[in-house]
Amino acid sequence: MAHEINNPLGVILCYTDILKEDGEASAEQRYADVTIIEKHALSCQRIVTDLLNFSSSHQMIKRQAAINPIIEDVVSMVNTQFRKKKITLQMDLAPNLPRLLLDKGRMGQVLLNLLMNALYASRENGTVRIVSRLMETERQVEVEVLDNGQGIDPQVLPKIFDPFFTTKPQGTGTGLGLSVSYGIIRDHNGDIRVESKPGAWTRFIIVLPQMAINSALVIENEQRTHDA
Repeated sequence: MAHEINNPLGVILCYTDILKEDGEASAEQRYADVTIIEKHALSCQRIVTDLLNFSSSHQMIKRQAAINPIIEDVVSMVNTQFRKKKITLQMDLAPNLPRLLLDKGRMGQVLLNLLMNALYASRENGTVRIVSRLMETERQVEVEVLDNGQGIDPQVLPKIFDPFFTTKPQGTGTGLGLSVSYGIIRDHNGDIRVESKPGAWTRFIIVLPQMAINSALVIENEQRTHDA
């Protein structure tokens, strides 16, 4: 982690020296230099944020919530980035899904991470689909994020949720996003798994138990009793 942070800091210091010494640089050149500084400062911020999320022991605040609005909110956040990379982002959300016991902020964090990973893996003019469905026989709700990008090497697949493991180039990933996501889903009594065909597609599947609704009702009834 020290190495991951030191690299962008080195670039930042280099460009601040350039800005101080090159008094004759044009406004366009100065803007380009500041843009590079901003990019690497944001990289440092992302690394620190990943570390804080990974080490966070904050108690989740779970309430009855529908999963589809959470998906729609996250998609609205990333739509611009997908359009810039010319990636089609599709939603196929089943109507009338049961409400679940969810920490909406943490669940949004998981979905954001999966969509950004899919964006990173996708080729230009590729497609990413996010699907929600009810598995009535298993009393489960599934959320699937599918991309038709590079796929994942079978030797790498078993390590994909390990802390600090990443297939991204140095300086572009901490290897904590999927590990944090795995922990959040497990804290929701759910499961997350990955399937992939190298060079063709990758699919992440989140499984959330429908029985969590009963727990939500108990918590809400207890809260009403306490408030009374």
